Amino acid sequence: MAVTNMGEPSVPAQGPQQVHVVWPDDYVAVGPGGASATAGGDGQDLAKPVLFRPQVTVNVFNSAGPGAATPPATATTTGDDSSEAAKSPAAAAADLVRQVAALESRVEAQSAELQRAVAAAAATTDLERQVASLKSLVEAQSAELQQATAAAAGVQRDLVSLSGRVAAECQELRQTIAATRPQLVYDAGSWNTSNVRSWSAPQDHTEGRVKFARKFAAPPKLALSIDTADVCNSANFRVRVYATDVDPYGFTVNVDSWANTKIYSCGVSWIALGE
Repeated sequence: MAVTNMGEPSVPAQGPQQVHVVWPDDYVAVGPGGASATAGGDGQDLAKPVLFRPQVTVNVFNSAGPGAATPPATATTTGDDSSEAAKSPAAAAADLVRQVAALESRVEAQSAELQRAVAAAAATTDLERQVASLKSLVEAQSAELQQATAAAAGVQRDLVSLSGRVAAECQELRQTIAATRPQLVYDAGSWNTSNVRSWSAPQDHTEGRVKFARKFAAPPKLALSIDTADVCNSANFRVRVYATDVDPYGFTVNVDSWANTKIYSCGVSWIALGE
């Protein structure tokens, strides 16, 4: 509340002076700490503290000098609340109650929106953390994959190099084997008992010397077989051929029979293998 003294210079006060503006107790009570608006006849049903400070200007005039009686103070309302002042105190209190209720509703709505926004921000923050964690995991796995790819490339290069060395060594080994392998030679021919005796003089044992067409470096391996035979038909066929005294120059061929078998003639084929 603003109090101004307009007119003559102020006179020293004889003691504390107070000006009270009293509204009807049934509707509004104005106190030094603010105001409370009460809707109802007895002021006990609905009471809500409100900030209600009407602007009141009190003009005190003292033109008679010291000791003169002070005219009654006049109170006027000024400012933007002139239309509100024109209303009855009950209507003003009801308007205040409605405004407070509307303000509470808006505050509650905005508080709910704020809570939803905070929850959404928290969810977004959690999602961002998950995305960052997943990104870090992907980057780590990508680095491991790159390392594994590089290692595999190194192993492949080693395998190619090893394969080349193995191929070269195999070729060298084949050449060494070819150079050191002995050159096999062979000789073949046939022999007949008629070369050493007559057909009409059968014998149980007949032999003859066979010479090779070329000299071997060492005694060769021999294989002999019967190619012709003329035996007596009154006995079983009992004939055996074999070689003895094998040397690089030749061998001795042998034809044998036993029991009552008579060999009139026998032909032998042979083959010799050696160096």
